[in-house]
Amino acid sequence: MANYWTPPAGGQDITIRPLKGMQRNAPPEALEDTRCWTAQNLIATPEGLRRRPGLDAYMANSSVTASHTPLYGIAPLWKTDGIQSALLLSAKYPYAFTAYAEPDDQIWKYSTGTVYCHTSTVVVGSGTAWATQASLILPGDYLVLSATQTLKISTIDSNGQITCTSAASSNWTTGTTYQINRAFTITNDTLIDYAVIPAATNKVVIADGARPLYSWNGTTFTNFAASLLSNGSGGEVVIPRCVHYFGGSGSDRCWIANIKEGTWGSEVYYKQRLRWSSPTDPTDFTSTDYLDLPYSSSEIKRISNIGNVMLLFFEDAIFYGRATNDPDLPYAFNQLGVEGIGLVGSRAVTSYLGGLFFVSADNVYFIGSDLNPTPIGDVVVETTVKACEYPELIYATVDPKNDRVVFGFPEDSEEIAKIWSYNYRSKEWSYDDVSCSFLANPLLDLGLTWNDLTSTGILGTGNGDWAGLDNVFDSWASMDSGTDTNKLLLGTNLGKVFAYSDERSDDASSGNPPTVVFESKAYDLGVANIDKTFSKITVKLKARPSSALSFVIHTSVDTGNTWRSKGTLSIASDKREAHKTIKTTGSSVKVRLTSTSDVTPYTISEVVLRVIPRGSEKTYD
Repeated sequence: MANYWTPPAGGQDITIRPLKGMQRNAPPEALEDTRCWTAQNLIATPEGLRRRPGLDAYMANSSVTASHTPLYGIAPLWKTDGIQSALLLSAKYPYAFTAYAEPDDQIWKYSTGTVYCHTSTVVVGSGTAWATQASLILPGDYLVLSATQTLKISTIDSNGQITCTSAASSNWTTGTTYQINRAFTITNDTLIDYAVIPAATNKVVIADGARPLYSWNGTTFTNFAASLLSNGSGGEVVIPRCVHYFGGSGSDRCWIANIKEGTWGSEVYYKQRLRWSSPTDPTDFTSTDYLDLPYSSSEIKRISNIGNVMLLFFEDAIFYGRATNDPDLPYAFNQLGVEGIGLVGSRAVTSYLGGLFFVSADNVYFIGSDLNPTPIGDVVVETTVKACEYPELIYATVDPKNDRVVFGFPEDSEEIAKIWSYNYRSKEWSYDDVSCSFLANPLLDLGLTWNDLTSTGILGTGNGDWAGLDNVFDSWASMDSGTDTNKLLLGTNLGKVFAYSDERSDDASSGNPPTVVFESKAYDLGVANIDKTFSKITVKLKARPSSALSFVIHTSVDTGNTWRSKGTLSIASDKREAHKTIKTTGSSVKVRLTSTSDVTPYTISEVVLRVIPRGSEKTYD
């Protein structure tokens, strides 16, 4: 018997082209060859992995903030006179919102009568009716004494007495003027829902689950429908958590669901109840126009529609409704045969491409006109849906400029930890390493003209002029940031709003460029137990970068548990590609590229790995 040596075969190239998105539903060695383990701050386009746009300050400049935090969304309102307003929703009060001015508190107040208070938590009123249904005052609202001191309300004891959470700092004598500012009621399992009622009514209507519907017409808050103060099934108040404006077959109505009804302060909860308005008056709700759907143990999370088909999302079910000829039941509902599939949170669904993208407890889905929910998140479900501890705070919206639907997933806190990106052209996933409190794409028109230099003729009221530019723009160049109408916006727990901008190379939120991370699968060439040497890596771009671009290279031979630095690969601004020696030997090898280069978005179209298999020793007789 003797041993003989078989020399290694010639080197071979592993060409990863096109670079696809992430896959986390298989071991690192078992991923599809062109998929990757991590694509951070990259968008998985059909042409390759594109670095995401930078974040620009949206409210005039990065120093402008909303004082009430966190921020929860933006409700746009196009008025019949062609002016657009937008309502920025916070944890306390809403704001009238434009990109070029300080956010302006929009207060819905009660100020009937007068008060007195002697350095106490108890405030006594005269001529007040605080405990009545008509006042719509709740614990958590704010009492402002003589426009000077603000106290948070703890309890409404009677029509003439309120107890606050803290004591007044001084004596307020009989006859003191006051106002009570009604505040949003938001918890980590209940977000605000809203709908725009067009035509003559032309208002944003808000459902917060604490009061009957209330509305904003661009300047003023008020009760939306007097009928909801008295037209419950027993003649009582009606308080919804869901609202949607939808018609079909020429019959437009305001729909509400997930309702409390009863005496003010002692309502009964009907979590599976749906109500609708008259087709001729969206404020007209009659006591008998409702439908209960007690076929699920969960509550209605959202009302939506696909064309003329109406959808009711429960946590664990979906009902669809079609128009009828019955005036007492305008839509008849049936349950989709998809047991267990529903909606995790009221903002976790968005309408686009003729259907709805939504997050259920087990996956991310798309449902189209065929009413067949199709899972689209299998490859990342473990790091998105399964990793989220606050599903009610998941957001979904669209980013048409970047061909993607985005989902904001909190993880172990109430703040969105990552923005997950589904590119609907490539059907691939990646994520933005960005934390925020909401996502929105309200299609705000930010165009600037000589007659409207601050865009207030479109967003807000009045016309902009030269004087109106004070403290708005730092330079002529900075005016360029306000031309797009479909920017993806995000709000923060610090009261700021930012917008994605292709012209921005860094993030205004941090002052730093996004940190790009590409981590490959573990390549073993189909022979897991034989060492091979990875000698070189080549990175190719779709086009030349705006300035020099560098990647720090690391390799791993233990599926990413430990990493070794292999230096830096640099691509000059007049080149599209570069290579670097990496000399790493193991039975399987992963490669990680990291970049913090301050450049505008670029696309990595191809990565090539040079591999040399090892020789082998055999025995023969």
